[in-house]
Amino acid sequence: MKRVLVVDDEHDTLELLRLMLELNGYQAFTVLNSIEAIRVAQDNRPDCALLDIMMPDLDGFTLCKMMRLHPATMRLPIIFVTAYSALDLEDRRREAGADMVLMKPVGMDALIEGIETAIGARPVAVPGAPSVPPVKPFLSRYKLLQKGPSQLEHSNGDRVAGRPNGSGTPR
Repeated sequence: MKRVLVVDDEHDTLELLRLMLELNGYQAFTVLNSIEAIRVAQDNRPDCALLDIMMPDLDGFTLCKMMRLHPATMRLPIIFVTAYSALDLEDRRREAGADMVLMKPVGMDALIEGIETAIGARPVAVPGAPSVPPVKPFLSRYKLLQKGPSQLEHSNGDRVAGRPNGSGTPR
């Protein structure tokens, strides 16, 4: 049974997508909070991820970029399922690393076809590949990056301001 991670901040949308997936023989893992998506993906090893774009905290573009950086999700087929319809959507999809976009409301046939296409286009994981690191340190690093350089400190206690010692000059 193929497994699909579904990330959307709207409960009704999650339930509809879950039902559509289960009716077609997929196991769905639904997440309302984009911050939890990588942890759920690491724990459940889905075959594909469906991400909304317009979400609080982390939007779908940012979440997709993070998933492409994490070893547990870097090769995961990712599909944006969204009502977001900007002119630059295709450029932003490519930049984020998503495989395709399906527009809401999405029909069941289009959803299943998109999932199967995305899964078929991605390379299969190599048996015996090294295990992935835990997600907590990854998310911690991401949160540190969000703070900005003026709020960060080096492990030796020096403030970060362009250079490790905070002085603007190399040590």
